[in-house]
Amino acid sequence: MTLNENVKPEVYNNLTALNFRDINNYINAPMTATYFSAGQKGRPSREKTTAELIYYWMIMLNIPIEWENRHLNRLLTLIKVCSIKSQKPKKKSRREIMARNTALNASRRKQLGTRG
Repeated sequence: MTLNENVKPEVYNNLTALNFRDINNYINAPMTATYFSAGQKGRPSREKTTAELIYYWMIMLNIPIEWENRHLNRLLTLIKVCSIKSQKPKKKSRREIMARNTALNASRRKQLGTRG
């Protein structure tokens, strides 16, 4: 991917191994402080991610087209965040609520040094 138009082929032919390493490091950099918990259930999609699919996601999530020139990892993170935030919150089961409350109560008792 080159942001400038009409780059002479010699530029690409003269790239060194160090240049390729730097380019790969840039491509693989997360470029975001956002992280996702591993609590998602189910298998990951086997659907291949194509440019057209990314544009579809951008359109469906109302992400401005100007984002197409941003770092790919940043764009994909934004797509994932928008997708998660646009979903209805999942209702927790009674068991999950009770387990969470038990853990919270235990940590509060420990923090305050009380027995109940």
